[in-house]
Amino acid sequence: MVHYLRFFKPPKVYDSANGAPSITTVITIQNDLGDLFLGSTVDVEAVLLDTLSSVSLQEQTICEKQVKTWQAGDMSMTFTVRLRKRYSALRLHMRTNVGDEADTIVPAVIPAWSATFGWGTETSPQAECFLERQFIWPGDLSTVLRVWEQTGNSIACHVWDAAIGFLLLFHNLQMPKVLELLESAQKSAQKAGAQLDRRIIELGAGCGIVGIAISRLLPLHNIILTDQTEAIELIEKNTKSRHSANPRIQTRPLVWGSHCTAEDDFNHVDLILVSDCTYNPDSGPALTETLSSVASASPEVRVLVGMKRRHASEDVFFELMKKRQFLVVEKATVILPHMPSFDGDQSSVEIYLFEVAK
Repeated sequence: MVHYLRFFKPPKVYDSANGAPSITTVITIQNDLGDLFLGSTVDVEAVLLDTLSSVSLQEQTICEKQVKTWQAGDMSMTFTVRLRKRYSALRLHMRTNVGDEADTIVPAVIPAWSATFGWGTETSPQAECFLERQFIWPGDLSTVLRVWEQTGNSIACHVWDAAIGFLLLFHNLQMPKVLELLESAQKSAQKAGAQLDRRIIELGAGCGIVGIAISRLLPLHNIILTDQTEAIELIEKNTKSRHSANPRIQTRPLVWGSHCTAEDDFNHVDLILVSDCTYNPDSGPALTETLSSVASASPEVRVLVGMKRRHASEDVFFELMKKRQFLVVEKATVILPHMPSFDGDQSSVEIYLFEVAK
């Protein structure tokens, strides 16, 4: 099972009574839904980075480090790190001793980076309620995929396990039909050029990680990331950051079963991405209605669905897809990172490729 380092309380700077500076934060290690805590013993390291020391995050100066041990049964952990001096701009990197981040696309416990904070005139004493995830981009160990997520209880704005499954799929591309689809889509976009844009739509994009990842595989496509209105601000934070900025990535509010996005967005669509959107069977009819609406405007569209099965009622989604004339043409099971000596059964993400019946 994948676990995620999260901030219960974002890091904040303090001056003690004798003037000694320090920072404090409260962290946790949970699964994607936040309803299970890591039931293993691991060392957790807090690494304070001076963000003014270098433009590159990898080259920033380490100010201080502190290591504490997370015990099975823990639900949170408080770090208080004393500093030798005040810093204008800091970031806090939380990581564990599980796997080597430099060599692992997705470690079993996914690290977190705080927003910038410090004593500077342009920084706040406490980091904003966001944290950053960083993933080595498949096929290019020098490139990092970076996305922000919220630190609060809104699970809609977190990275979910199916997104991790997609990243691993994009690394291995062990689905021949998906590989063929991506190659064909790239060729069609090259052929269309400026005359006819080709599109990819993601439904329920959350923080936008899957859509941002696919934009690197298909750089000539226009990527439209959709979700409910309250999620759009976070998606735009990710798509407009200097690390992920891409004029071909757009955002749209879209409520399934309705047409809150412009009608012509559904034209010229090669692929629809759906990541961890099937867990609520009550939303299945609206979701499949929206998929059907896109297919009506783009009959050759394919749908790539990633899901981590959480209960048997998710089978309803497949029944609804069949009624809408969507057929499964390929399936793969992606094994998620795991600590076999520590916690439970190995978990996986199922990836399905659908096309419209002819």
